[in-house]
Amino acid sequence: MKKVLYIFLTLSIISVGCSDDDDTVQPTTNLDSNLFGIWVSNEGPTTPWTYTFLSDGTYTDVYGSPPQETYSGTWLVQNQSLYLSEWGPGNIPYNIQGDSLILDVSIVNSTPGETYLFIQQ
Repeated sequence: MKKVLYIFLTLSIISVGCSDDDDTVQPTTNLDSNLFGIWVSNEGPTTPWTYTFLSDGTYTDVYGSPPQETYSGTWLVQNQSLYLSEWGPGNIPYNIQGDSLILDVSIVNSTPGETYLFIQQ
């Protein structure tokens, strides 16, 4: 009886040690390469206002005349909306035409029609 118990114990250790590591789900990140780079606006609650979107999914947000406020975090795009970690779960619809970026922050700020124009540097 002890031999049977040892056999089952050994088999269970071997089966746990040989599990396949490929069954983990890899996160997917949706980034729009058209957003990569530095975008500057002279509109907004404080000016100037600069976003820098990097290809690794991070960004910085700097606004105001000295003293400036700086935020950083992660970003992604889904269904033509921008999601920035500093803005919480809200989405920011955006539109790019040439070197112009229009951000519609009316959803995250609950202020209808609040849009800002940024120019790519």
